[in-house]
Amino acid sequence: MPGVDSHDPDPVPDVISPKDLNDLLREIGTTPESLKRDAAALREWIVAEPHLPNVTSDLDEWLETFLIVSKNSMEKAKARLDNYFTCRTTLADWFVVPPPPEDRGIMEDTDYVQGGYLPRLLPGGLCLYFEKPVMPPHGNWSRIDLSTHYRRSLLNVEAMFGRCKPVRGVVFVYDQKNINMGVVTTLLSSLGLFRKWMGCIQDAMPTNVKAIHLINGTAPNITRMLLNAFTPLMKAKIAGRIIVHDSLKSLHEHIAPEYLPKEYGGSEEATLKEMGTVLGNFILSKKEWYASRAWMKTDESLRAVKKTSEFGIEGSFRKLEVD
Repeated sequence: MPGVDSHDPDPVPDVISPKDLNDLLREIGTTPESLKRDAAALREWIVAEPHLPNVTSDLDEWLETFLIVSKNSMEKAKARLDNYFTCRTTLADWFVVPPPPEDRGIMEDTDYVQGGYLPRLLPGGLCLYFEKPVMPPHGNWSRIDLSTHYRRSLLNVEAMFGRCKPVRGVVFVYDQKNINMGVVTTLLSSLGLFRKWMGCIQDAMPTNVKAIHLINGTAPNITRMLLNAFTPLMKAKIAGRIIVHDSLKSLHEHIAPEYLPKEYGGSEEATLKEMGTVLGNFILSKKEWYASRAWMKTDESLRAVKKTSEFGIEGSFRKLEVD
């Protein structure tokens, strides 16, 4: 199985517990044995599609994560996988760590946005991810390279889900405390980059966005401005999962404090700054692993049914018959 050596420090959560995984598989109507068979069938379909890469059996466990996120629907898993490989083609630079000196941007981005994965999964096997914009040392947020930021964010997701770590989904917590009009102006100037990133997250990566919590908003008009700009670029299902909190007490009603960092009334020792630094260093230390997946692309010249957009498929997938 492709992955990262077990002795490496790992900034992403542990795998889902056997009980939670069995509950999840029961919920979506499958078993560990059926999941393995379906992953093998999914691999056979990939190999049969001329525009998709040649996936071998050592990736079957990774393919299982696509079946899980697709609620055991073979057709939905096919669509998500096709989108995944397409993302890796159209946004190839976002899936690899840049060479020196550009790789410094990965850590420089943590001067603008702090956060990372919490070490413990939430009940049921949900992954918790925190993010908070901060003012950089030079005090000018307009200098952020948002292309590098979205790239780092996608590498963060790959660090979790590219290494066969099945979870039920992701819960995002976004701290708005430091957001001012300068930050908003910068974010709104690059909505196209957010659209590409969001397309990858909601249509291609093997995960579900279960909730997005907005906390510490200091100006309702800024929150409304951000929501009005960004929610049209999300699926309605995900946009409907955004919860705006007026206090930490409200957040605690959704996420038990024991799973949160101390700075948010919880018991986890790591600060968002520390989580961002650890995750950034981890990404930089895994350049070879990211590079080893560069073959995961489509050959659009061989695609039988042309895409009508970056992620949408025109027509339906051919059904794979398996004895």
